[in-house]
Amino acid sequence: MKIYLDTNIYIDFLENRADMLRPLGELAFQCFKQSLGCEFYIVISNHVIKELKDLDISEKQIKEIIAWIDSKLIKIHVCRDDMKKARIISKEFNLHYKDALHYQLTKRSADKLLTNDNELKQLPICIGYESL
Repeated sequence: MKIYLDTNIYIDFLENRADMLRPLGELAFQCFKQSLGCEFYIVISNHVIKELKDLDISEKQIKEIIAWIDSKLIKIHVCRDDMKKARIISKEFNLHYKDALHYQLTKRSADKLLTNDNELKQLPICIGYESL
C-alpha cells in the first residue's frame, strides 16, 4: 500500500505538535515507524517539500526526514495535468487549491491520503491517524 502524507503530518512530527486530545508528533512518528516496518510506502511530492520550506522548515530538517524514511519513500512531482485537475477538485469540493493538489497527487500516485485536515478527511481516500 502507498500513503501520501499531507504536509501537516510532517509538521506534527518535526514540531512535536499536540492538539487538545492527542500527541500529534507521536502519532506522526508512529506513522513513519509503521512505514519503516514495511506496512506501507510513503509518497512525497515536491509540493509537500515546497510547503515545508514556505513554513520555514529548514533544508537540513527536510533532508534528515527524507533520508530517514528514504527506503520506504516514493518521490513524485507535480505536473500540469495535476494542477488542472486540482483546480477542478478545488471547485467541486470547495477546497483550498493546495489541499486539492494534495488530493489530486494522492489520486494519481497513492492509495490513501493521511491528513489532519478535517475538510480533506471527508473526501474519499482520505484518512486520519486513527485509521492507520
